[in-house]
Amino acid sequence: MEKGTVDQIWKKVFFGCCGAAIVLLIPGLALQLSPALYLALGALAAAAFAVGLVLAIRGMRCPFCKKSVYHQAMRAQEGVPFTCPKCGRKLEVK
Repeated sequence: MEKGTVDQIWKKVFFGCCGAAIVLLIPGLALQLSPALYLALGALAAAAFAVGLVLAIRGMRCPFCKKSVYHQAMRAQEGVPFTCPKCGRKLEVK
């Protein structure tokens, strides 16, 4: 049975967007901002998190059957193989 690889760039994109969401929330917590500005920063943070999640889920797919393997890849360590839930082929994150 063939062994495929899932690119780790999508994991980095997800954590980068989560980091951007946290950075957007820091000024609201550290400074006395107007409520409208605080809500705007919160909305941008939520949007950054959502975009990161969507990109990660859509980007981490099995190279054989195109099923999303996001949850399996997030649990797996780099270099440790895991299987696709749809086709059962072994995959690894590189």
